[in-house]
Amino acid sequence: GKAAYDASNDPRPPGTWILYDEVLEANGADAEDFELLPGIGPGIARRLVDERIARVGFCSLDEVAAAAGIGTRWDAIAPFVSVQPARRCSSSSRE
Repeated sequence: GKAAYDASNDPRPPGTWILYDEVLEANGADAEDFELLPGIGPGIARRLVDERIARVGFCSLDEVAAAAGIGTRWDAIAPFVSVQPARRCSSSSRE
């Protein structure tokens, strides 16, 4: 698969990656990054960050969608988001 997008090494201005068919890596994004997505405002962006912290990282796009809590509106956003599964996700044991 494609490596996680790393904004810290991107010389382009913040937010412009979305114009270049880049995707936002949900486990590395901050609230400001999430707000760049179509239809995501400060409230949902904050909730995504809070949920990620509570879960100790997202495992899948489905988890991000559930955290966003916006139902079918997520379908328009999904193509712009990827998930590099958090470290806890590879564990086969269930806590």
